Amino acid sequence: MDFNADEISVLLKAIMFAPVNVKHGRKFRGFGYVVDERVADNGGFSGSGVRPLAFYAVFKVWDPERKRYDSFNGKSSRARAGAEYSDFHEDEVQVSDAVLLPAFVEYLDGVAKACVRRCGNDLNWRRNYLRCALTTSNEALDILCKAIEREQNEEDPGNREERLLAEREYLADMQSA
Repeated sequence: MDFNADEISVLLKAIMFAPVNVKHGRKFRGFGYVVDERVADNGGFSGSGVRPLAFYAVFKVWDPERKRYDSFNGKSSRARAGAEYSDFHEDEVQVSDAVLLPAFVEYLDGVAKACVRRCGNDLNWRRNYLRCALTTSNEALDILCKAIEREQNEEDPGNREERLLAEREYLADMQSA
């Protein structure tokens, strides 16, 4: 997918994509980009003392080497206020724009392909999918939807028009029957 500089800056502000180096853990180790965070708990009981209730964060990370998602645990956002991260240190990871931008575009390309596979040509479904997967920013959603549409039109414009014509004919036949 192709983006201009203004679109990339809007997307980088709206979408979480932070470089991390996970030093230890059983789920994921190595370099990646954090793309999502959610808070989970251990299922404990509040106040009983048997198994105290504890919260932790589960970070979803994009692994650029294997081109897939992984996850790792850390201290929750609530417990992290002013404290260090438990599994990684963001301030140690310095990534230049020459490395970050191609990885970010590759990540967006993977999400866009998954969006097209799942939602087909329905623009409303695409927007909902991208809203859930990436961001709530309407400006970023518009940029991504237009980029997906541009890429699909560049691939096979003749075939797309033929499919739309066939769909219209099919709908007309169904309405007349």
